[in-house]
Amino acid sequence: MSDMFLTKDELATLTGRKLKSYQIEALRRMGVPFFINAIGHPIVARTAIEGGSNVSPSPPVKEWEPRVFREMREKEEREAQLRRNLGLMGKAQARPDSSDTCSNDVSGPSASQSPENLRGRRAPVTQSQKSGHRRGPRKTGR
Repeated sequence: MSDMFLTKDELATLTGRKLKSYQIEALRRMGVPFFINAIGHPIVARTAIEGGSNVSPSPPVKEWEPRVFREMREKEEREAQLRRNLGLMGKAQARPDSSDTCSNDVSGPSASQSPENLRGRRAPVTQSQKSGHRRGPRKTGR
């Protein structure tokens, strides 16, 4: 190559990695601007390291996060935003509507306590579930 770009040895020294995928990951974490050539190798301009670079750095890689954790974090953020908004409205308006809450009636499920509206509670157990039969008694092969 020319003096315009870092050599493979210089790139390995800079990143501490020899594999191109690890070099790319290291360059992104360091915020060093680079390009990926046609065969997938990272190409770093010498001016990006030595200074005087007009090249914008590549955007940092977003760390991987399991979807379950991401959804929980987003839900907590939404709830925190809702609490902040309700706190600004005042205590009189912050009370939930009676139609939004589940009653504590123990006599049986009402329309507001259908399995979809139980919000984390289990649905009531039916008689067939208590007896352990799913579809009735088992049939023997005879």
